[in-house]
Amino acid sequence: MNLNPSEVRAAYYAVTKVRREAALSNKPVPPALAALCDRLDVAVRCGVTPTRQAIGCRTEQLESWIGTRLAAQMLGWKIRRVERRATDFDGRKAGHRWIFPERAIKDYCEQMAQKENQ
Repeated sequence: MNLNPSEVRAAYYAVTKVRREAALSNKPVPPALAALCDRLDVAVRCGVTPTRQAIGCRTEQLESWIGTRLAAQMLGWKIRRVERRATDFDGRKAGHRWIFPERAIKDYCEQMAQKENQ
């Protein structure tokens, strides 16, 4: 399914509203919802066109970047620790938030798992 830019913005608005309400009521945000919110955030900031071409971003980057919260969950770290090590994972600022290549986080997780198995 392809969404046009206004549909992406509408979905982003709805997902961030649910996420914000969950945070305000101290309820956990499902990881899938957090990941969707992070992907929509990147899509909104990069300006996705109806043909899925991104303005100022490559399409493959758009589909493989994650936010700080998801990176922290994958690594088993606190968000602040991920932010401190952002440059180690080729993190970039998108507005006031960090985004990371999903592959870099997965590679690091695999390296840590290999070290534990040795």
